[in-house]
Amino acid sequence: MEPLVSVIIPAYNHASFVKECLDSVLNEGYPNIEIVIIDDGSQDGTAEQIERWIKDHDHEIPIKFISQENSGVSKVLNRCIALARGEYILPLASDDGLISGGIASRVNFLNAHHEYGAVFGDCMVVDNVGSKIFSSGIFEMHGVRKGGYLQSSHQLAKEIIWRWAVPGPVVIYRKSYLCSLGGFNNKRKVEDWDIYLRMVADGRVAYLDEVVSYYRLHSFNASKNNESRVRRIHFELLKTAFANLSYFSGELRFLLIKKTLVILYILLMSYFGKKI
Repeated sequence: MEPLVSVIIPAYNHASFVKECLDSVLNEGYPNIEIVIIDDGSQDGTAEQIERWIKDHDHEIPIKFISQENSGVSKVLNRCIALARGEYILPLASDDGLISGGIASRVNFLNAHHEYGAVFGDCMVVDNVGSKIFSSGIFEMHGVRKGGYLQSSHQLAKEIIWRWAVPGPVVIYRKSYLCSLGGFNNKRKVEDWDIYLRMVADGRVAYLDEVVSYYRLHSFNASKNNESRVRRIHFELLKTAFANLSYFSGELRFLLIKKTLVILYILLMSYFGKKI
């Protein structure tokens, strides 16, 4: 029997997409899987969509569902981890989805490379109706160099620090490793970059050059041109970078300090109303 993988889904105001998300897990093809999903105070009928899906499919896949008042994505993820029974943890946003075979390839990698605690792949980027926008969320949408991801753990760390470009549900963690990191930081709102920084600091995350999921780009998560939203994001990035400095030394610490200064410069210029 293949090891159990727990797909953990923090759901929030994705009534239009959550059924497709859950369908993608059911149809992914991995033989030993469970779903742990928490609706975090949605106001658009997301919880009702989940309940309908469970009625139709709970005989096909183990699923745990909780509906709660809004607490934020990091707290929801940590609660999901506590409920998960799997050896491996796969976080999945409720508007994204999995691609067939992507779980097995990552599990097989971790089974063959015990030195790593997590592995991530790439994702296709789709629009509201599921039409492909980019074939690669990392290298095409964000335009970063693939070579930096493939060369070494040190080079991967440099890419994660300087050019953060990992969207969507592309990572699988060993649950034991994720717990050893303390899970997701409830103080961070850019919880993904925060945990990737902690992983590259000890060199225990690897990149697998394979598309394993799809990331949905729609009106809410695409609104990067909203000034107040951009300012909030950069403020959170600044706090995250500063909070993780102690995990690094040498060249990587210098690079994160440099990144912190760049974020601070962008943030200050935004308050003065100047173009960067």
